[in-house]
Amino acid sequence: MELEKEFYNLAIILLGLAILGVTWLPNILSNKPLSYPVIYVVLGFLLYKLPVNLPSPLPHLNSRFVVHLTEFCVIVSLAGVGLKIDRPLKWKYWRQLFQLLIIAMIVSFTLFAAASYLYVGFTIAGAVLLAAALSPTDPVLAADVQVGPPGEEEEQKDKFLLTAEAGFNDGLAFPLVFLAILLATLPDFGEVMKDWLVHKLLYKLSVGIIGGWLLGLIFRRIFVLFQRIELTNVSDGFVSLALTLLTYGIIEIAGGYGFLSVFIGALIFSRNTKSHSSEEGVRFEFRKELHNFTDQLERLLIVVILFLFGAIISAGLFDYLSWKGVVAGTIFIFIIRPLAGWLSLIGTSLNGRQKWLVSFFGIRGVGSLFYLSFGLSHVSFAADKSLELWAVAAYTILLSVFVHGILAYPATKWAQQINSSGCTGCTEK
Repeated sequence: MELEKEFYNLAIILLGLAILGVTWLPNILSNKPLSYPVIYVVLGFLLYKLPVNLPSPLPHLNSRFVVHLTEFCVIVSLAGVGLKIDRPLKWKYWRQLFQLLIIAMIVSFTLFAAASYLYVGFTIAGAVLLAAALSPTDPVLAADVQVGPPGEEEEQKDKFLLTAEAGFNDGLAFPLVFLAILLATLPDFGEVMKDWLVHKLLYKLSVGIIGGWLLGLIFRRIFVLFQRIELTNVSDGFVSLALTLLTYGIIEIAGGYGFLSVFIGALIFSRNTKSHSSEEGVRFEFRKELHNFTDQLERLLIVVILFLFGAIISAGLFDYLSWKGVVAGTIFIFIIRPLAGWLSLIGTSLNGRQKWLVSFFGIRGVGSLFYLSFGLSHVSFAADKSLELWAVAAYTILLSVFVHGILAYPATKWAQQINSSGCTGCTEK
């Protein structure tokens, strides 16, 4: 008991230091080839090497705690992503994004599912779940290659595409996760595809998109009303959390994809208008305050999750990782995602460096942890041994955290250098 108390107090101290560090590290490392997620994963790894007899976290990977912790972090991050995009909601500005979303997601998912089934040896259901979890670009850990806070910088095309892709495809990956669950539970493939196409794809996507759009409009109108009767305080950052939770909960109860609705709702709430009135100025300041709050909350959640991620690896998760899993994860980061991204950008107005940046920086992270824990908490996948699925996913995420974290700053600077050479369209909206 005394040992547990000592470790608890030590954990409290370390958590306080970690939270304090995350307030400074992003600024300290902003112009260096290193990102703070790398540091916190390493600290979590070292924390579990302390001479304290800690229980293994591995049996709890598929618990509801992991599902809800990662879920909460992702929805907070998606709200922040939606709030910081300044680009007008017109087709000509978003056309290239949907080309990236559709082609890159399908190609990445298909190739990695095939590799997981044919090469690594997972079942079809297990391979589909693993590919679904790793296909979406993560909105949480991709801040170094995304657009900045609202109104603080011109949105370059490459950063805008990576930001919006992370916002959209964390919702678009859900149908693929449900496909894996159905494949593992329903023996009739025809019944699986019928249920998946009608309910999991068409219905749930429609509710998520339309519901998020409507709720974004409603909350925007409520804000305008409160603003006129002077009930709105621009320092009320908690409003962003309230709107996020309301949107997510309402759409989930309605049977839609809450991730998608949270991002779309935040996007609609924060959309630009041509008005330069004092009311619009107040709304913009309020939007910045909402984004700042979600950003701070997201960092707090990231600290906890990255610590736990490092601890899980330290506790022996990679004992279940085969060399085939290492090869598959490495190929995904260095070949499959870059290839899928590049194919999806053919015919766009991006220059070669921008295409390379968008293609390569499909960062894996907290979203992948959520999808895998969600799928494994719903279905056993006994034939695949869930820890082996976790091991491949964790290795791929770890590789992404280190490679993308180290290369983010030099790669973005390299991609921007062409601007000074007279490139046209590099920052056009």
